Amino acid sequence: LKTIGHSIQKRPLLAMRLTNEKIKGDKPQVLFLATHHAREWVATQMAMRLIKYLTANFGSDGRVTNILNTTEVWIVPVGNPDGYQYTFTNERLWRKNLRDNDGDDEVTLTFTDTGAPDCELTVIRP
Repeated sequence: LKTIGHSIQKRPLLAMRLTNEKIKGDKPQVLFLATHHAREWVATQMAMRLIKYLTANFGSDGRVTNILNTTEVWIVPVGNPDGYQYTFTNERLWRKNLRDNDGDDEVTLTFTDTGAPDCELTVIRP
């Protein structure tokens, strides 16, 4: 398990690296990034299940063993930790991250649909 960075609110971005360390050399890498959208809780569970499946079946399932012998598998269970936490503490259906894009210490969401004016949805002070 590695910390590969930190979110805007300083939460760690965690990644699990799975491969057979005994087999040396360059291997292709694959990344599974889950919970990009904060409210998609099931994505986190799918990533955790993938980690469990690969680790539990290495050495006993030929397909899994071959994958981990020949590939580096990286799994990031929560790609948006700030938004993910926010769905537990503030608003269940929150989808975005909590980045302050304009530097005013507020998270202001605006959008423009084709032909529609800008619509301010909400202001959140993180």
